Formats: sequence, C-alpha cells, structure tokens
Amino acid sequence: IGLLFASALACATGAEVMYTLEFLVWGYRPAALNEHGELVGDRVENTQQAALFDGTNWVRTGFSRSASSTLFDINENHFAVGLNSLPPDEDPSNSVFAVRVHRDAPFDIFSLGTLTGEHGTAKARSINNLNIVVGDSLNAAGKLRAVRFETNGTVTDLGTLSGETSTAVAINDDGVIAGESKNSAGQIRGFILGDDGIMRDIGTLGGGETFVTAMN
Repeated sequence: IGLLFASALACATGAEVMYTLEFLVWGYRPAALNEHGELVGDRVENTQQAALFDGTNWVRTGFSRSASSTLFDINENHFAVGLNSLPPDEDPSNSVFAVRVHRDAPFDIFSLGTLTGEHGTAKARSINNLNIVVGDSLNAAGKLRAVRFETNGTVTDLGTLSGETSTAVAINDDGVIAGESKNSAGQIRGFILGDDGIMRDIGTLGGGETFVTAMN
C-alpha cells in the first residue's frame, strides 16, 4: 500500500502539462492533422463546407457554398481528400464525389472517380504519403464497397468479408488498408488488408461487431 501511495503521489506532483489549447476560430470542425500543423475538416454554416487550415489561417476553398462538402484527411505532401456534392442546378444526379485538393491550390478540386463512372457516388477517407487514397463507392448494384483510388485514375473494389458492403477508412505508407465490412451474418467487422489482397477480419472482444476509425 505504501508503494502504491508513493507512486500515486509522485505522479500527481511531478506530472507535466502535455498539451495547451489554441483557439482556431469559431465554427470549424477539424478532422485530421499532419506534421506541418495543417488541419482539414469542415465549417458548418447553411451547409457543411470543406475547410483547410495551413498552419496559420483557415484557407478558403473552391467548394460550393450551396452544397455539402468535407475533408477527412491530409498527408505530408499537403494533399487533402474528402467528398463534394454539387447543387442540383449544377448536377441533377445529386452525385457525391471523392475529391483531392492541395494546400497551395485549394480551388483546384480533382475528382478521384467512382466504381460506376462519372456520376457515381464515392467518398475519399484517407490518403498516405505516396498519394494513394482509400474510401468507398457505390457499385452498379447500389452496394457500398471499400475502394482504393490509384494514382493512375483507376478505382479498385477491395471486396468484403463475405457480406454485401464495406468501407476503407485508413491506409498507411506500406499500403496496408484498414476499414469495416459486413460479414455473411450481416455483422460489421473491422478488417486489415495487406499486399496479398486478402481482407482479414480483426475479430472482436467477445461481442458481435467491431468498428475502425484510424491506423498508424
């Protein structure tokens, strides 16, 4: 008991402050941070609008103020990825596009493609430092599938854990992808997918489902 008490007392008196808070302007919601201190996320006004912080200021982008957009991730090369939808007068199909922008050219919005062509639906959720992007897209049957957006413009369906749907949420610099997929029982399970192309169920802690949000 004496050792436990002494240890607790030392931690309480010798603890250092690890973080300080910095106010970044009202109304913005950061989603990801890179090693340059750049942030991406969105700002909610009348619609959800993609936003990028360059380390000093929030940078205006070319995303429409009359339609929904957001950025999910940014890499060390200053490329950010997310989604963009266009207002009905510009795109009657109401498609959702997976997109990439660069910190130095935020008005140059590059569409990454979909599994079904120009007017499909897709979201870009993560980008590694080789500029390879992962996310999800609806296929021709209307099912959500995890995809990899290749640098040559190809969109690759990554498959499922024997269920109908999946989504990729993270990719590291080794090309390993993490995400979620429904299995044959309809349960959502986290997966890891490596160079061999095999999607592996990461299991559970005794429950029925697992959810993945990030990978280092």
